[in-house]
Amino acid sequence: DQDGPGPDTPHGSASPSLGVFEQQQLLMNRTKVTGNLVTFSQPWLAKVSGCTNNTDRNGTRLNETEVARVQCAHGAFTVYFVEYRSVADRDKARTRVMSQNVDARTLTPGVGEPSVNRNGLNGNYVEYAYTVGSDQPRTVCAIWWDSTAEPVAAYMLGYWTEGVGQKWEPLRDLWARGNR
Repeated sequence: DQDGPGPDTPHGSASPSLGVFEQQQLLMNRTKVTGNLVTFSQPWLAKVSGCTNNTDRNGTRLNETEVARVQCAHGAFTVYFVEYRSVADRDKARTRVMSQNVDARTLTPGVGEPSVNRNGLNGNYVEYAYTVGSDQPRTVCAIWWDSTAEPVAAYMLGYWTEGVGQKWEPLRDLWARGNR
């Protein structure tokens, strides 16, 4: 018997059900989130890596309506956790992605309809897409998720061709991992 964490368990591990890698990611990534983002981002923090926040030297930059922004990676995807100044500011940002859901119907076949309280969770879920670049345009597909009660949102982005193989399922799976 050992009195403390064994060689495979980091000190202060977050959850014994997580593997060693996930426990370590959770511990490191928790230091990047503050305020209302702590609870909201918790389910994904063991599954993402390389998180930076708006206070890090070369970290992600805030938009004018934001209080905090954390950027993380998960393979070919970029994941953002954002705290807005108010629920109204968050809702205004969601309105923009709702219009991109309409555009996604031609850009990314199989895009889902926006929904509220998806899988019994209190929030708004929107799949959307847009193009970037003018010389060689690329399509970005993304999922937006917000909390009904708090001024927070997460969005997960990947390139339609290179990142998800022109299928929504990989991005939907990433979203679902934070809600299992």
